[in-house]
Amino acid sequence: MGSSVILPQPGQPGPLRAGEFTSGSTPAIVTFDFVSVAPPSPLYIQRDDQLVIQAMSVNPNEVVTVGLRLLEAPVPRGGQPEAGQPSAGVPDPRNSNIVSFFQERLLMANARVVASLLRALAEGYLLSAVVSCNVAQFRGQCFVRLWLQSGSLAATTQRQLLFSDYVTSTPSAGFPGGRISAPEEGPGFTRVLQIATPAAGADFVNTNIATQRFALKSLSATFTASATVANRNVSITIDQGGSIVWQDDLSVSITAGQVISVNGSQTNVPTGVVTTTLFFVLPPGLIMMPQWNIRSVTANIQVGDQWSNIFMNLEEYLVIV
Repeated sequence: MGSSVILPQPGQPGPLRAGEFTSGSTPAIVTFDFVSVAPPSPLYIQRDDQLVIQAMSVNPNEVVTVGLRLLEAPVPRGGQPEAGQPSAGVPDPRNSNIVSFFQERLLMANARVVASLLRALAEGYLLSAVVSCNVAQFRGQCFVRLWLQSGSLAATTQRQLLFSDYVTSTPSAGFPGGRISAPEEGPGFTRVLQIATPAAGADFVNTNIATQRFALKSLSATFTASATVANRNVSITIDQGGSIVWQDDLSVSITAGQVISVNGSQTNVPTGVVTTTLFFVLPPGLIMMPQWNIRSVTANIQVGDQWSNIFMNLEEYLVIV
């Protein structure tokens, strides 16, 4: 009588018992939770929240681009009958991993004019916002604010300030991690600005910065005296609406036929060997507020005398109200 052989039952093998199998790879040490985890962002967008983009630039035709990443809130969604349906009004957690990208562009046709744009958002967590512009290459040329609010552009509807700083074409800035600052905190836009040449026999005054705040670093101008014999005594004043806050004068008189280079800075008055170069002092750390003026006051100015080549070296700060 031959021996019998017991064959295994056909089908899938049974589960292995402890110690019957050892993996050849090392398992990961770190694990992550997928249920009841902390929010991916501290900022949650409500359904009635709107994003406000507000900007101003020293350049015309500036374009500010804002890109946002939003983790949308889970919502009830349809499915196959065998998958089962969530109860009415209860979100399906399997649909909570949708990250949407929004992009808005704000065009500013005019320089130094505030422009604003409202953008409706979906409900969810705001993950990030990136802000850049097309024209500005230097810090201080374009200032951008982002905030959340409900309703119209009234101050009482503002909810959360996201970003407030100067931006350039590269690199970008944004939320989170970006600065929240006022435009006058700087650093501003360093530039050279010419004051209009006055008529012969008249003094100069700057009238081309009426609404901005700027730090005046230095000033240079040329005074050409006519052949009329007289001692011209030049003073430089800083005032607001006629109220003088600073005044200084040149150390010597300008006489007939002289062409004098008049220079002002925030240092002491140097004494050089060139007698046709004269100096005056500006207040150290001078900040010119809107509607402030710097002007020349020339005693005994003659009809044929001429101020020309009047240039200011300044750092401009945009004023957004």
